[in-house]
Amino acid sequence: MAENAVNNEENLNSQSSQLEEEDLQKLEADCVPVNTKKQTSWGLKKFTQWLEKRKISCDLHTVSPTELNGILRKFFAEVKTNKKTDLTPSALTGIRAAIHRTITGQPISRSINILKDVEFTQANNKDVCL
Repeated sequence: MAENAVNNEENLNSQSSQLEEEDLQKLEADCVPVNTKKQTSWGLKKFTQWLEKRKISCDLHTVSPTELNGILRKFFAEVKTNKKTDLTPSALTGIRAAIHRTITGQPISRSINILKDVEFTQANNKDVCL
């Protein structure tokens, strides 16, 4: 009986803790593998550098899916390595996934899917010949 009372008290204590939004975000961020974080950082850096070089404003919090499709379409066709050569298909896929994680993750948390939504068909066309 005494053991059950201790177990019940422990359960109550563990169930009564309240996490703030910041704590929840930290827990979620801690679940992301280190290599995924690095890949996301690299891909987003390539995208933001490209935007800055072309003086394009793109607020991922508010940009419309149609406008983002146009920006991404041009970006994926133009982006190069630091040595000015074409990126491999897998590198482009990694950048696309990085931008998607940024848009759908904290703190942006948008429900658009640049990988699958029909609005992004043009941007995701891998057979672009310019």
